[in-house]
Amino acid sequence: MKLKLAILFCFLDLLVGVGVIYYVPFTEIDFQTYLQQVYQVFFEGKRDYSQIRGDTGPLVYPAGFLFIYRLFYAISNGGSNLFPVQVCFAFIHSATLCTVCSIFIYCKLDTKEFLFCCMPLLFSRRVMSIHVLRLFNDAFVTFLSYLSVLLFVSRHHFVACIVYSLAVSVKMSALLYAPAVLIVLLESFCWKQTFLYVVLCGAVQFLVGLRFLWHHPISYISKAFEFHRVFLYEWTVNWKFLPEHMFQHPLWSLVLLSSHILVLYIWYKRVVRNLFTTLQKMCQEKCFVKQRNVILGRGIVTVLFQCQLIGIVFARSIHYQFYTWYFHSLPWILYSLGIHLRQG
Repeated sequence: MKLKLAILFCFLDLLVGVGVIYYVPFTEIDFQTYLQQVYQVFFEGKRDYSQIRGDTGPLVYPAGFLFIYRLFYAISNGGSNLFPVQVCFAFIHSATLCTVCSIFIYCKLDTKEFLFCCMPLLFSRRVMSIHVLRLFNDAFVTFLSYLSVLLFVSRHHFVACIVYSLAVSVKMSALLYAPAVLIVLLESFCWKQTFLYVVLCGAVQFLVGLRFLWHHPISYISKAFEFHRVFLYEWTVNWKFLPEHMFQHPLWSLVLLSSHILVLYIWYKRVVRNLFTTLQKMCQEKCFVKQRNVILGRGIVTVLFQCQLIGIVFARSIHYQFYTWYFHSLPWILYSLGIHLRQG
């Protein structure tokens, strides 16, 4: 029943996406800039990240982003025909929903719980717009991030680490999952094996960025992973209530970082450790032995989604398109909170 519902949801989502493409005009924001940056890399041969820019700004994303939009450059004939690109984004939007539904199916939610977690994800005007009418790269980092969550939940850690690192190679916003990914690995393996998985993630980053690391490593690392970047006040959403001088002050960035680390520490000590301890005890009981993977899977999803949301709360700046990062996880977070309240 749940599988049929998931297929139906994804099919309807795809139909809506195609309808939006036909009847709602495209809004140019950054897509042409992306293609300009692609042209400079693949056709002009530039390898210095500090010298690559477009109409709306410099290149600030890792190399995985460039490979994806190189494909779009080709199928759009250099940006002159956007329809096939928009269709690709409609498929990515539907694939993301399908992946999230698969996570919920693997966690064996009953039909009522499944509908609670999936129904709010259907037909979001903003998320659909971000995908098919804006063509932001957030669509791909979101899809790859959720795909890695599904792989972690299903205990395919090797592939999960590769996919997660690929998400980071598109946009470093995927790093918001990093503390939880490390926790999941440490809960599943010893320190040595966890270290090997971390090395695997690093190896993927190295291979994706090799053509830039070989020629201008400092430029690539400092621009693609620019943690000290100052965001434009006019585009921020989460801190718009602050005066501009406070928003751009280095001390504010330090306050956010310190608060993020502190909350992550408290969250780990008071929530994560208790959660995994409870789950491990449940798995040892005879009545739950056969459901061990499902029980642990639910814990993994909860930890990954909560960790990302904590990072978003303390993000240096949130723009409208960043909503896609956490939109699909909100119903699960509410669901897990409900489970906690019923047990408490």
